[in-house]
Amino acid sequence: MLKKILHYFVAKMERKYGYDAGYLHEIIDSSPGLAREFSHLPKLSQYRRKAPVRLHALAGLAAAKTEDCGPCLQLGIDMSREAGVDVETLKRVVRQPEQLSGDDKLVFDYATAVATNAPEADELRRRVESQYGRDVLIELAMAIAATRVYPALKRGMGHAKSCQIMQFDFKKAS
Repeated sequence: MLKKILHYFVAKMERKYGYDAGYLHEIIDSSPGLAREFSHLPKLSQYRRKAPVRLHALAGLAAAKTEDCGPCLQLGIDMSREAGVDVETLKRVVRQPEQLSGDDKLVFDYATAVATNAPEADELRRRVESQYGRDVLIELAMAIAATRVYPALKRGMGHAKSCQIMQFDFKKAS
């Protein structure tokens, strides 16, 4: 019964976002208990109480972009659109991140540095914390970490082919 319920919700998400979640179906078939526990990860990656919506989305998108997984980035774009992030910002994230400015650039650069373990991560972390406070920093750090789990899991399970680069659709989400 648990398998059936989990497959139902994964299939619903696949239809909504046009996302291939075959790796999740495989986890469900292998270990429904593990799949049930893993189903809590989206709550962590999307948890936001104090961070501004736009900056929270940018942190997750930067992390997804560093993983070089097109479908994961497209999913992030779609979810960011649902959360209210404007299309022009999303296009810059994907195509011209160097054109981000102000707080957008700070958070995007911070998230990218954290995700790639770049030397400037500490300085950027200090700037983000100084600007927004510890609580926001923690929410952004969680978005970065949780977002990176999906591409790593897919690759670890042999689903790397589904991490191909894509042409991005910025109008999917409504």
